[in-house]
Amino acid sequence: MKVNKSFSLFLLLGLTACYTQREEPLQPLDDVMMQAFYWDVPVDDQAKDGTWWDHLSSLAPELRTAGVSSLWTPIPAKGNWGIYDSGYGIYDHYDLGNYEQKGTIETRYGSRAELEQMIATMHKAGINIR
Repeated sequence: MKVNKSFSLFLLLGLTACYTQREEPLQPLDDVMMQAFYWDVPVDDQAKDGTWWDHLSSLAPELRTAGVSSLWTPIPAKGNWGIYDSGYGIYDHYDLGNYEQKGTIETRYGSRAELEQMIATMHKAGINIR
């Protein structure tokens, strides 16, 4: 493969310019993101209640001690099948577990209040939510 000399020079100059503009060297990142859900997150069929946000809240200290700095949470919106929907079949983008729709108020993961509490608990522990 023949490399275009002009392109190579342009690329080299661009990389040099980017490097020389930095005042300090690049530092390695110590971030660890954990996927905080799976397909069959448990729900309470009788009470039509999602418990996942509460479960995550209870794990905050342990997650931080383990070095987790971010959680990748599931889609919090109400799905087409209420608490039985994992959130990918979104019914209402604005229903985070606070409206009576699709047979439940809560989403598969819990209520909006539980979601907000979980976020606050994680932030207090120094864990970001994604």
